[in-house]
Amino acid sequence: AKCVSISAYSSTGSFHCIIFFFLFFFLMIRRPPRSTLFPYTTLFRSPYCNRNNLAFLAYSPLAQGLLTGKISPERKFEDGDQRNLNPRFSQENRQKIAKMLEEFKFIALKYGLTFAQLAIAWTVQQPGCTHALVGARRPEQAIENAKAGNTVLADDDIAAITAIIEKYIIDE
Repeated sequence: AKCVSISAYSSTGSFHCIIFFFLFFFLMIRRPPRSTLFPYTTLFRSPYCNRNNLAFLAYSPLAQGLLTGKISPERKFEDGDQRNLNPRFSQENRQKIAKMLEEFKFIALKYGLTFAQLAIAWTVQQPGCTHALVGARRPEQAIENAKAGNTVLADDDIAAITAIIEKYIIDE
């Protein structure tokens, strides 16, 4: 499993980790993500992080449920639901995500994974990822998500997933 406590870092490692989080929050607060599809995937492959051996915690690798395949383009959100105001949850964006997930299907089937498990497995295998903070609304979801921790994707499958993601990233 890829679980590392911040207390396990050397003083230099902790310093770099703290700087990274300040940099991350500064960039995300000052400049909104460039893509409504996968706003943080470029951060995962950041040359700065790799060059400086910085780790990161992947927050919301399922994009608040968008990558589970359970939020269809036709879904209507209730009044007052925050997703009505979030461009990531627009019908157009959900259509793009549905197309992308369809391309993931052959890899998910190969490993016997759900889309959620595949997204988590891919995320934790990104260089520098030490944790994936994955939400769940029900105990069954947490159990399903945890099963991704036992999955080791082959390098060619990681590359295939990454290539599919790259096709769908849209600069705004």
